[in-house]
Amino acid sequence: MDSEDNVVRSLDRAISAYINTVEKNALEYREIMTSNDAMIKERTKLLYQGAAKDNKAIGMLVDNLNKGIKEGIYNLKDSEITAQIIWTTAFGLAFKLTTENVEEEYKERLI
Repeated sequence: MDSEDNVVRSLDRAISAYINTVEKNALEYREIMTSNDAMIKERTKLLYQGAAKDNKAIGMLVDNLNKGIKEGIYNLKDSEITAQIIWTTAFGLAFKLTTENVEEEYKERLI
């Protein structure tokens, strides 16, 4: 996230970069995120209270959302839960984009 950017643009750019990175590394991403290995599962989990302290991506999202709350852009009750929802939504879209052949123009609209 770019601290010089406004929070909405920064969030949009971060999500787009994440999805594009996943798409470029689709095989590795799918293997890691669907692994049954206990160590990998422990390292990739993020749906728990306090995840923003342990997970860099969730932490960055929370920071962005908190900044937006302070600036009056976002009206949220819980920035960590919202960050987890945003991440899992981006995760779902990224995962589907690695398994479906989506036209580039439509992919950009989805992202």
